[in-house]
Amino acid sequence: MHRRDFDLLFPLNHIQMVVRPALCAELSLIVDIARDKIPTLSAILPTVEAVLNYNKDSVLAYDRDGEIVGFYSMLMLSASGLERLLLGELDTSAPDFDAIVKSGEEPAAIYNWAVVAPKLASEGLRHTSVYLRQPIFQRANLYARGTTKAACRIMEHGGYHLVGGLQSDLYRYVRIANRNSRLPVAA
Repeated sequence: MHRRDFDLLFPLNHIQMVVRPALCAELSLIVDIARDKIPTLSAILPTVEAVLNYNKDSVLAYDRDGEIVGFYSMLMLSASGLERLLLGELDTSAPDFDAIVKSGEEPAAIYNWAVVAPKLASEGLRHTSVYLRQPIFQRANLYARGTTKAACRIMEHGGYHLVGGLQSDLYRYVRIANRNSRLPVAA
């Protein structure tokens, strides 16, 4: 399998897409896009809205020609949120606000909450990679659950590896900024 490094992905020139923080007013449309892929998302819409109000970077909209065609949602974890994730104690369907950071605060880690981008997944991931290379995010390792075989394949292709231990389905991507640092890699 040919692997790529998530932090080194760049958008393709022939596909026009903008990745930007979603607006709360767009969440119902985002839920409609995800309804077939993630039926439980509509049940936690109030939670997603509350998280987005707390941290505006939690949901990135994939905008193509003024139309939202997908999204990438994340939990921007605090140090205690990362610890609880690794211990299997973080309720990702209804996270406590002390587990996530407010807008403008540097996250200790980023948990990929849900990603839906029919037919444009790879291009959306390329744009998301660029977005997450901003200084505030570049040291936050990425975590995600392998919920489908396709998701596991995409993560492994992008440089994610299983964490192991208590979390047998939890993947981690160690950011380049952490690999090249003389500091020890955070969990």
